[in-house]
Amino acid sequence: MIAKWWEQRQASEQRVLLVGGLVLAAILLWIMVWEPLHERRDTLLTEAAGLEADLEFMVKSAAEVQAARSRRPPSAMRSGESLLGFIDRSARDRGLANAMRRAEPVGEDAVRLWLDNANFDVLVTWLEKLSRDQGIEPSEVAISRGDHIGVINGRLTLVQR
Repeated sequence: MIAKWWEQRQASEQRVLLVGGLVLAAILLWIMVWEPLHERRDTLLTEAAGLEADLEFMVKSAAEVQAARSRRPPSAMRSGESLLGFIDRSARDRGLANAMRRAEPVGEDAVRLWLDNANFDVLVTWLEKLSRDQGIEPSEVAISRGDHIGVINGRLTLVQR
């Protein structure tokens, strides 16, 4: 049926229809294939540039962290001393001996402490010193009010980073 209709057209009409069909096909190809691909490419290039900036920031930050770690004073842990032993000795040196009820290791690099009626200011100062000088930081903290003002009861898990 289409072939018969095509044959009834004059040669000039056939050329106009053929050129129009080719132009229409090119426009559809442009709109449906090329333009979406081009837009997606631009989006991906923008995302890649953002990710490269993020990577550059992370590499720079990692170098700064490494430098800060290397500036950390040498450990006050005695040769062969366990983390549990160090934390126990350190807490006693800071005046927390009477408050310590229990201390137990949690794996190789963590210690759990139970404190009763510990001086809050002394505890916070001790934790800050452990973090700054030894890289030992609290990972879990549960604190409740003690019997007097400025005194707390608590359970801490300290982790060596």
